[in-house]
Amino acid sequence: MSQGAIKCYADFYKFISTELSACPQPLIDQKVKAGARRFCQDSERWIVTLDSQNLVAKQAEYVLDWKECSDIVRIDEVRFNTKDNVALGYHGIVKDAEDYDFSPPDILKLRQAIIPAADEVNGLEVNAVMVPQFGEWPFNENDETRAFLNLWAEGIIARAMYELLRMGKKRWSDNGLAAQYLADYNGKVTLAKTENSRKHSRRTTGLRG
Repeated sequence: MSQGAIKCYADFYKFISTELSACPQPLIDQKVKAGARRFCQDSERWIVTLDSQNLVAKQAEYVLDWKECSDIVRIDEVRFNTKDNVALGYHGIVKDAEDYDFSPPDILKLRQAIIPAADEVNGLEVNAVMVPQFGEWPFNENDETRAFLNLWAEGIIARAMYELLRMGKKRWSDNGLAAQYLADYNGKVTLAKTENSRKHSRRTTGLRG
């Protein structure tokens, strides 16, 4: 599948309808959206760097904000940065996961050990594991999210095909083929998780510069 072939959920239809010509498009669209959400849930591969926020002296709770039509599953990483390092384009110090809590949908609460003693402009940096909302098309928001959609399109298609083929008493039902697509899907999830592990192993835990 060529890079840039998919810009939104509707673009998946042509890849699935060639195999399931009897399946109505609204049902395919529904399963593609559910497949994208499920892939993001299972793999935790869609990680978004949220807009930086100001750290406020003695403030423990922060409301997270993001533009994509999506939900936060969990916090992948919290970093504290300084004005000088932000200006240089450097990431901040990674905080231990036990030093903060996340309350869905959008509240980050710092524990006493890391509550800032002083204000810091754009000092709070957060990476979040996201899942798309049902009925929304978050992946056409920017180049990064479109790239994600194309990179993992085969996994999303495999999940949608599995869900469609396992439906009972349909002209396109095929449990044997469904099992093959489920195996393909699980393989893509495993690959995504492996890439997550490699990404974490390369991370720095200190300020640079």
